[in-house]
Amino acid sequence: MNTIKFSLATGVLSLMASSAVALDCTAAANLSSDYCLARASQDTWTEDSANDFIQGANSFACVIANSAPGTNANRTYLALISEEACGLNEPDPDAKSSATVYTPGYTVSSWAGEGLTQEVVTYFDSIVSGNRYIANVNLRKTAETLAPFGSWYFSYYMAGGVVDEDAEVLEYEYYTPSEGGDYGYVDIAESGSDVTIVSTQYVDNGGDDSCGPDSIYEMASRTKYIEGSADNTLFIGKVRENCVLQSRDETFYTAGQTTADLYFKLMLDSDGNALGEQCLDRTSEWEVAHDLALYDVTTGERQELAGKFFKRLQQILDQESVGYDAKVIAELINKH
Repeated sequence: MNTIKFSLATGVLSLMASSAVALDCTAAANLSSDYCLARASQDTWTEDSANDFIQGANSFACVIANSAPGTNANRTYLALISEEACGLNEPDPDAKSSATVYTPGYTVSSWAGEGLTQEVVTYFDSIVSGNRYIANVNLRKTAETLAPFGSWYFSYYMAGGVVDEDAEVLEYEYYTPSEGGDYGYVDIAESGSDVTIVSTQYVDNGGDDSCGPDSIYEMASRTKYIEGSADNTLFIGKVRENCVLQSRDETFYTAGQTTADLYFKLMLDSDGNALGEQCLDRTSEWEVAHDLALYDVTTGERQELAGKFFKRLQQILDQESVGYDAKVIAELINKH
C-alpha cells in the first residue's frame, strides 16, 4: 500500500569521470537530463531529531500555505498542492520533466470573523498512490501573528484505498478514520511564552520493502520552542517499528535539547533504559546516497552497465566458489 509519509525522499550518487566537469544543471537545456533529475532528487540531511519530529508540521504548513485559506474564507474551491514540495511523497525517479505535479484538493472553508478559528476541510486523491484522504484544519493564528508556524490543528486520515492499482477505472474501499491504517495530526499552540508542537502518525503497512505488508510505523512527539525560538528547543519523541519480515517489533524514545549551534540527544529503549547520548554540531549537513549510476558528461544520459556488471559478478562468484542462481542475480541487477 502506498501511503503519505513525511519527507521520505531518496537520494542519488552520480559518478562522472574525475577529469571531467559535471553537467551544469542550472542551464535550462539540461534540466530534464537523467543526471540533473537525479541530482534534483538528492536530499540534504542533518543529524537533528528536533527537526525530524517537526516534519509533519513543515509538511502541513506547506499544505496550508498552498491552499491559501486566508484569501478563501467562507468559500468552496479547488486547492492545488504539490505532494513532493510539501514532503508528503517521494519525487518520481522516472520523471522526464522538471514540471511540478499538483494534487487537486476539494476544499470547504468557513470563518465567522476576525479573532475566531477558521475551519477548513479538504478532500484529495494522492497523485502518487491514488488513495483518498480527508484533512480537517482549525486555523487559530497565522505565522505572522505567532512565529514560526502560527497556531493550528491539522488532522488527516486515509478515507479510501485503491482496490486495483492497474485498473483503467479506479475502485475504492472506504474507511473510517481508524480503519484506513494511515492517519495522524499536528497541533501547534501557545504555552505561555513558548510554542508547543504535538505530532503523531500511524501507518499500517508503513514499513519499507524489507519489512513487507502488515508492518506498522508509529510516531508521537512533543517539541517546545522556548520563547517561540527554533534555536532553543526541548523535544521528546517515541517511534515504534513493527517489521514483519524481519520478525522485529521495536519501540525507542529520543529526548533532547538544542541551542542555535548544538544538539544534545538521549536515546532510550521501551523500558526507559538509556541506550546512549550524543552532543552534535547542529549546523553540519551532508547529502545521502541510495543509488549509484554513471552518466554521460556531455548529455547527462544514464549509461546502462548491467550487462558488463553481470558478467563481472559471475566471475567473482565463480572464483570464490559461491553458488548462485543466474536468473536471481539478473533480476537483482535490473531492479537496482
